[in-house]
Amino acid sequence: MNSYKRLVLLLALPAVFACQGSGKGNGVDPDKPQEKVEKTIAFSAPAGNLQDVGKVMVSLNEGAPVEADMRENAGQVYFSARFTEDENSVKSVFHAIAPASAYSGGNSSSFTVEIPSDFASTTLPAGVLGAKSSSYYGLPDYVELNFNQLCAFVRLKITGLPEGESPSSVEFSSSRELAGKWAWSPESGLLSPVEAVKSVIIRGGNPVFCCAPASLGGTEVKVGVTTASGTIARNFSLGTEANLNPGVTATLAFDFTPDPDPQTGLWLVKNGAVQHSIAYAGDFASSATSFAADFKKLTGSDISAEALPGQEGNRILIGRRQDGEEFASALSETAFGYAVALSGSDIVIAGTDDCSTILAMEAFIAEAGKFANGNNLLLPEDFGIKETEENPQMFARFLQEGRNFSIGAEQVLYCAGADNMIVAQGAASDGEHVYFVMRDRNETQAIVFKYSLNDFKEVARTAVFQGYHCNDMTFDLAGKRALVVHGSGDSQKLTAVNASTMALSTVNAGTGIGGMAYNARLNRYGITQGGSKFIITNSAFTQLRDFGPRDRKAEGSEDYTPQGMGADDTFVYFPMSGDHDNILVAYSWEGKYAATLHVPVRIESESMFHAAGNYYMMCDGDSHRAYLYRLYPVIEYSPMQ
Repeated sequence: MNSYKRLVLLLALPAVFACQGSGKGNGVDPDKPQEKVEKTIAFSAPAGNLQDVGKVMVSLNEGAPVEADMRENAGQVYFSARFTEDENSVKSVFHAIAPASAYSGGNSSSFTVEIPSDFASTTLPAGVLGAKSSSYYGLPDYVELNFNQLCAFVRLKITGLPEGESPSSVEFSSSRELAGKWAWSPESGLLSPVEAVKSVIIRGGNPVFCCAPASLGGTEVKVGVTTASGTIARNFSLGTEANLNPGVTATLAFDFTPDPDPQTGLWLVKNGAVQHSIAYAGDFASSATSFAADFKKLTGSDISAEALPGQEGNRILIGRRQDGEEFASALSETAFGYAVALSGSDIVIAGTDDCSTILAMEAFIAEAGKFANGNNLLLPEDFGIKETEENPQMFARFLQEGRNFSIGAEQVLYCAGADNMIVAQGAASDGEHVYFVMRDRNETQAIVFKYSLNDFKEVARTAVFQGYHCNDMTFDLAGKRALVVHGSGDSQKLTAVNASTMALSTVNAGTGIGGMAYNARLNRYGITQGGSKFIITNSAFTQLRDFGPRDRKAEGSEDYTPQGMGADDTFVYFPMSGDHDNILVAYSWEGKYAATLHVPVRIESESMFHAAGNYYMMCDGDSHRAYLYRLYPVIEYSPMQ
């Protein structure tokens, strides 16, 4: 197709006659009202240049474009449009877009044109042409328009398909905009994207399409070829030959010859044929669906997914440690975390809990993607992934990663108290046991209970002591003691509980304490006063930092009652109780607000802590009594970008 077109406009006699000439200096009387001149302008051009155009949009002086029909006679095409303009004194500029079907809005100073993204023809499309005339005064006797191509053309050369196969359609995708709505500025002659898309579909055995000029050189594109046998997709790197220019036809070659079979490894997808299916535990149906969608992104091929046991052989098994022997075996050396391993012709994706199983699925997609090659995916025979932790701190991990998560809760302990000491207050842990204090309603007597974190059975208890309100607790790992915060009544004193003997002693902190948490890594305390102020001290209670009052409005915690404190190595958590739920307000140990997390427990929270890879919250029941809940993060599978 010619990229440069010369078009001559011939004027018919005006419907309303007024003497005029082109150019300047016509002796126009400025006081005389200008009459309107209306003319039907006839356009003509060689038929060979515009035979694929059909209709043309023509405008005058950035006015609304007029659609003009073409007709052919003796090797010429003709079309006409009617315009009205002021006599003599007005400058006239003509603009045009061809074909008319490409026009999608705007005025002639900035036409919006449509470059199609779906091509059914197997011949070169007409593309989009734009033209701007010289300037004239009034309506001239004739006008010349030079039409130029606004878009580029691409012909795809597909090789390496199975013998006897030919493409019935091709999808071409890139990181750059190719089609859709574009704005054309006649001043610059350039297109700019408005509602552009990054892929086109070409239907037919000789794939060719037009697109906006784009510098595709040095980018990655994806080419999907559909034949009678199915769809094959591969990623390709483009060189400078893919830098497209208006009116130029670039030929881009793509070789789909299958890679030779290696001697070792496990095929997941071979030349577009999927060798495996997904078999998931009952809780992972939704995540398995997202996982299958990511698998298709990697390979261009669909993979089926069903609940365990699935079809025997060649399965991607997804589940937790307790969901089957295959998962327990893969996690045999993993305390907390996940593992991905080959087991014969199966692939096992396993986690120690729901959360880690989803992380394992995401890790598999990320790692397996390194071995995807177009419509082939071959895992090496030593393929495997493992993440194991002795003391995971998942709330902190997800907060640091900026990942969305919610909190689930499971009751693990109930204690009715002793005698009249039935009001649950602070709680803490040494990693193997949970210590919690219960007091009477008069705030005169209290007892600290010691329970095993393994089976949540009582191990020991202290003698009765005066703990006042018993506002909170923490565990000093360095001193091997649990510390009870007295709170109101004696806020500068703490009761220390020896972890081995359960003997009691008094500690003079020298500062008012309403709640506290201990950071073993830093050997420091976080302290709150009045449920709002946040202070950091060393192990001797010498103040190091005072972050001042928290911004309760910014936290969204204004309607919640402050309780104690809890912590892990990275964040401090303030449990707060509301009418229908509880929240944890998280701050870094540097005093920066991180998040407000909702906890789905209705009864009043009192204290929280982290121990042995889990988070716990102690609550006081409606009729008093102690309830301990294990809190755990709940995440959704995160699709690859």
